Amino acid sequence: MENPQVPRSRPPRKKLNMPYIGDMFGGGSTSSGRPESTLTSKFTPLIVLVALISFGWNYYRNRNKFDGAVGGESTIKEAVWEGKVSKKYTKVYSPENIHYIIEVKNAAGERRLYDLVGESTNFWDWVLPNYKISKKENSMEVTVKPIAKKDTTMVLQYSKK
Repeated sequence: MENPQVPRSRPPRKKLNMPYIGDMFGGGSTSSGRPESTLTSKFTPLIVLVALISFGWNYYRNRNKFDGAVGGESTIKEAVWEGKVSKKYTKVYSPENIHYIIEVKNAAGERRLYDLVGESTNFWDWVLPNYKISKKENSMEVTVKPIAKKDTTMVLQYSKK
């Protein structure tokens, strides 16, 4: 009987590491033969820490971004809208407390936030960014001018709670 072929064994593969970050938190060994530079051992953890702090600060700062929104039936009725819808947001506190927020940019470039909480028509679903809207003072009729469709006049209605 002949000897069956035995597969050749390979030498162990070299461990992969990331340049400049490979041994940042001290979990690996330094037997790679490459000397540690001051950049990787001292400054890289500091840079990562500063980046994490800045991202956390931006998240915390923008968490209540919609606090300047104007809302309520009487305030919306008194407002004058002439411009484009630049953005629209939804902020859900609970299933019963949903805030529909639109950002209207007028011809002068000023942006105003309007909170449509309690509005019971389908106005929020129909209006999209870049649609032109106009509303006169002491009126709840909003004229929506889509990009490629006919102008539509919608009446805002608020539910009585």
